[in-house]
Amino acid sequence: MATHGTVTQLHFAPRSTGRPAVRAAWAALAAMLHARRTRRLLAEMDDRMLADIGLDRGQALAEAARPAWDVAARR
Repeated sequence: MATHGTVTQLHFAPRSTGRPAVRAAWAALAAMLHARRTRRLLAEMDDRMLADIGLDRGQALAEAARPAWDVAARR
């Protein structure tokens, strides 16, 4: 599996934003970038790795095909 730089680990958001809307926007952007990266990595996994996490190739490709903005809210 190829290794990739981790753009989502960089902290783009200013630390002292007092406005909740700004913080929410940064959090949403971070969630989208994380989803995009992890879905790309999921698509690159081989069948053995997918079996280890309980997925088959079709499920992995379906998840990888979702757009970055299609992220589930945290519970």
